[in-house]
Amino acid sequence: MRNEVGESKAASDTINLALPTVTLKINNGAATTGLLQVTLNMTNTNTPTVYMASEVQSFENASWQTFNAAPTFTLSAGAANSVKTVYVKVRNGVGETSTVSDTINLALPTVTLKINNAAASTTTLNTTLNNVTTNTPTEYNPVTHSPYIHSPYIQRTPRLNIWRVSHRILREHPGKPTPRLLPSL
Repeated sequence: MRNEVGESKAASDTINLALPTVTLKINNGAATTGLLQVTLNMTNTNTPTVYMASEVQSFENASWQTFNAAPTFTLSAGAANSVKTVYVKVRNGVGETSTVSDTINLALPTVTLKINNAAASTTTLNTTLNNVTTNTPTEYNPVTHSPYIHSPYIQRTPRLNIWRVSHRILREHPGKPTPRLLPSL
């Protein structure tokens, strides 16, 4: 720098360019899921501005999205007990991270069923199915006969993993199918 009096000595300073970092946990590190829509929980440093997520390691057909530390991501359909891998990378104004990944297993729902809270008998045709479930079932098919045909699935209303549904047992009539449970109206 210079003024009328003369020129200053040279001055300098340094600064490190900070690339972002990221770690990934699908559904906060859960081992299994019963839903295809999951949450990508990302811990990061150095202020990423965008991220890219894909089930394909090359990120083919993926695009940069505005950074969100916990965005939702829809897994591709797969067989029960199959492992799904999601790959993520983030970027800031300085550059891009290397790819990180996490896995999650697709799991079938399980159910524990008790009729009328495990009562030994009943004196009425109205019953209550007490269900405790895992892996987020979305529908159920309450029947008392097998195979499970001619009984529609019924949409589950989410409320923890405990269902309490009232049903009426239909009496068997000659020439009719075995009695089955139907929702009470």
